[in-house]
Amino acid sequence: MLSEEIRQILREELEDLRARIIANMERADQVVSGKTRDSMQVTVQGNAGVLTGRRAFATLETGSRPWSRKPKRTPKWFADLIGEWIDQRGLDLNQWAVAHTIIHKGSKLYREGGRSDIYSPELQKTIDRIGDRILDQYSVLVTDRLIINKPTQIQA
Repeated sequence: MLSEEIRQILREELEDLRARIIANMERADQVVSGKTRDSMQVTVQGNAGVLTGRRAFATLETGSRPWSRKPKRTPKWFADLIGEWIDQRGLDLNQWAVAHTIIHKGSKLYREGGRSDIYSPELQKTIDRIGDRILDQYSVLVTDRLIINKPTQIQA
């Protein structure tokens, strides 16, 4: 019974974490195509829970660093990907120039030092809340057992 309660706590807190991260992404105007937002999934198995996201998830705060192996020419697939992003943003930029800059210098967010307001502050809040709620469950269990197993007093 307690394991199911722990799984429920994990599920609720991780879903709440997901919702807070999405709200932070929207507030920071970081939802463009919705791919990163939609990639976040909560999985709870046994007494473990995980919030996963697409591979580029960390770039929400760090930005994209320059490529370690810079190609001689900007790959078409990357320029096209940047072109989609530019179109979705409604910007008037050259996709090849932006792609080249990201490959060689990193994204603007990266060059400006990143940010820490999308998921970082939410992680510790969630860890603390999970810990508090699970501790509450154990204290209820201990209290219930103490009451149930309390020896009866016999008066002489």
